[in-house]
Amino acid sequence: MFVEVLGILFSVFALSRVILRFREGRLSWGMMLLWSIAWLSVIAFVLTPTSFEALSKAIGIQRPLDFMLIAGVLLAYYLTFRVYIYLEELRSDLGKVVREVALEGGRVRKKRRSA
Repeated sequence: MFVEVLGILFSVFALSRVILRFREGRLSWGMMLLWSIAWLSVIAFVLTPTSFEALSKAIGIQRPLDFMLIAGVLLAYYLTFRVYIYLEELRSDLGKVVREVALEGGRVRKKRRSA
């Protein structure tokens, strides 16, 4: 019973953080939806673990807990991929800014020398 209450409390807290970050504009609509579904799924699984039994068996997984663990690993891989893509875009943007600043610095020095 303690583990179930702890799971629900943590999930509600995490869901509140998702909504707060979305309202602050720090989380996109898609990511808010993804995380909300994830945390609501955890709450549903804690409250009624047998409700996932039909879904897991339809996919070919015998136990609902195995289904949740596999879904969690897949979600972790997806989010790792998203972070990788974001970092690559950030690195590319940073390279552009550094090039622009370096070129501007060269122009400013040439103007100072001619004046």
